[in-house]
Amino acid sequence: MLNGQLKPAYNVRIAVENYFIVHGYVSNDRTDYHTLIPVLEKHRKTFGNTLEAVTADSGCCSEKNLLYLKENGIRSYIKLQEYEKLQIQCRKEPGPQ
Repeated sequence: MLNGQLKPAYNVRIAVENYFIVHGYVSNDRTDYHTLIPVLEKHRKTFGNTLEAVTADSGCCSEKNLLYLKENGIRSYIKLQEYEKLQIQCRKEPGPQ
C-alpha cells in the first residue's frame, strides 16, 4: 500500500462461456501471473479439451502463461505488459521524411 502497510488480499478469477459463469478461482497470490493456468486446468478437468481461446488482462501476460497456451493450442488475447510503453515510443518516433 502507499502508506507502507501490508494488508491481506485475494485474487479472484471468473471463467465465462457464452455469458455464463462456468467456474471461479480464488487465491491469495499478489499478482495475476500464477492464476491463469489453474483456472484453465480447472476448465479442462470439468469440460475436457474444449478451450479454443482465452481473453485476459495484461496481469496474466507472463512467459510461462503464454508458453502454456501455445503448447495447448489455445489462442490468446492477452494485452502485452509493455503495450502502453510501446505505443508512447511509437508516437514519439518521427515518421518517414
